[in-house]
Amino acid sequence: MQSFLLEIMLTVLLMFVGHSISTGAKERGIMASIAIGAVIAFEALVAGPISGASMNSARSLAPALVSGRLEHLWIYLTAPVFWGLPGELRVPMRSRSAMLLSRRKGVLRMSIKRVLFVCVENSNRSQMAQAFARIHGGTSVDTYSAGSRPSGKINPKAIAAMHEIGCDLSTHSSKSLTEVPQSGYAAAVTMGCGDACPMVQAKVREDWQIPDPREMPPGEFRKVRDLIERKVKELLVALG
Repeated sequence: MQSFLLEIMLTVLLMFVGHSISTGAKERGIMASIAIGAVIAFEALVAGPISGASMNSARSLAPALVSGRLEHLWIYLTAPVFWGLPGELRVPMRSRSAMLLSRRKGVLRMSIKRVLFVCVENSNRSQMAQAFARIHGGTSVDTYSAGSRPSGKINPKAIAAMHEIGCDLSTHSSKSLTEVPQSGYAAAVTMGCGDACPMVQAKVREDWQIPDPREMPPGEFRKVRDLIERKVKELLVALG
């Protein structure tokens, strides 16, 4: 019975160390190996002589099987299973939850697509495109907009046109390309900036032939707004 209880305690200790390291302990790499190795060394050098067992299952079981002396074999078979199986089933739920959450966050980070829209002033077309990407892409899209020669303000006509569909551009600002990330884009869309648009790093590059609506009357401006929305929807579908 002494050996049986000792085997249970040894199994508990080893599983505790293993689970702690695998579910968020600070030990990494060589330190993790040292922690596990120290436990095994303790069990083999100190506890092993007491129980008569070895941390090497072959050295514990093989002599008993070869010699035919099986009267104590049940200790080394049942004691680890007695606690090992329930111990595995009782891995703290917070650890399981943390691992699942980590995986979900990883999937989420991989699924978010960074998209950049560039025009000349970043006051009309690219601003509306960015807004539509946020509206239709939701949390799956990380959107940016910039201008090759930013005007420093948003065109009141763009604010009014987007306000008609419930989108507020009044809090937006006109930005230059130096104010946005230079790489990591799933797509970079240019609109009318020609050679002035630098080659930012993107997996997909598109140039939309959309006229500058800056001086257009409201009716024509709405047509450009609606065209941009259709193009953004098509882009989001293509990006998956």
